[in-house]
Amino acid sequence: MRYAIVLFFTITLSACSINGPVTQQATIDDRPTVTFDVGGYNPVKLMLYVDGFSYGALAKYQYKRTELKLLPGKHLVEVYHNDQLIYSRRQYFGESTASVIKVYQ
Repeated sequence: MRYAIVLFFTITLSACSINGPVTQQATIDDRPTVTFDVGGYNPVKLMLYVDGFSYGALAKYQYKRTELKLLPGKHLVEVYHNDQLIYSRRQYFGESTASVIKVYQ
């Protein structure tokens, strides 16, 4: 009987030390991305506006540098050079899409 009790506690304690399965969860960012290809302009002097909100100098979002992430849907993209509108387009951006907008002089 003594061996049965010792065996029972040994099995119980060893069962508590077994780690449970490890699960990992990752969040997938499927927002559309936009970059800009600029020709003939100094990108530092270009200002980017999306839906009326300023995103700063267009140079931050130049092609193959940094991508601008937007919410899926229709957006009005505007680019200004010295407070003069040089590019304006309302465009739909779908989930998990990558767009390159060309702004040429």
